[in-house]
Amino acid sequence: LFNLISYNLSLKMRVVNMIDSGKIWLKEEINAFQGIPDQESVHLVAENKKQAFAEEVERVILIHSSGNYVEIYWIDRKLAVRKRLFRQSFTNVEKALESSDVMLKCHRCWMVNINKVTKMKRSSNAYHLEMDRIEFTIPVSRNWVSVFKEKLI
Repeated sequence: LFNLISYNLSLKMRVVNMIDSGKIWLKEEINAFQGIPDQESVHLVAENKKQAFAEEVERVILIHSSGNYVEIYWIDRKLAVRKRLFRQSFTNVEKALESSDVMLKCHRCWMVNINKVTKMKRSSNAYHLEMDRIEFTIPVSRNWVSVFKEKLI
């Protein structure tokens, strides 16, 4: 009987913790949309109008396209790297960010925050970017190599 009661209490605490973490997440989402107007920010609404993403540009690390979806990698308020799959075409994301000096397209399906690039390296016949807090490299197309060399110097 004692084991059953303690197990019930531990389950109750787990449920309470999950509910609290959901509340924190919801507050972060609301605060992201209220944002600070002085700073440049990324505001995207999904094609189905059911999802939205808003964050300061300096927190966004990169955006990657896969089909009709984009993966957005950004640094949350707790300084952890997060990833969100978002239903939106890459061309629409490009249009939304075309006025940004920080977010640059580096390949047909990659856009990076130039301030988060740590190194540009050349392999046998291609260039790749190493990003802050990202474990994989980002390809750079030949058309964009000169732009990135200029920006990173």
